[in-house]
Amino acid sequence: MLKLSHQSLITLSVLALVSVSLLVTPATALAQGPNLIQNPGFEQPYAILPDKENCAIAAPWIAWWIQGTPEETSQGYRVAPEYKAAIRADFPYNRVRNGELSQQLSLIHISEPTRPY
Repeated sequence: MLKLSHQSLITLSVLALVSVSLLVTPATALAQGPNLIQNPGFEQPYAILPDKENCAIAAPWIAWWIQGTPEETSQGYRVAPEYKAAIRADFPYNRVRNGELSQQLSLIHISEPTRPY
């Protein structure tokens, strides 16, 4: 007859419990309630941000960035990104998945001041 040690018996018991718990646990989480995000598709209206060029953001979303110092921004560092509406008709880079509009964000990553060559 097969004789199991105390350690083997504990190991088999733990494996059995884990296997059963994986079978009982639901595979996907169900939604807890209604979608609380307002304007998840970034449709109109768009609000123009005052004192910023090329910044229009879908309401009620809020634009966020870390503004550089005047010295940094004058050298091309830490400048505000562009926020604008992308439309379905944009070709060849259609960024709209559903609906007619989406929010487009353009970041300028400059590691040194720009200059013509």
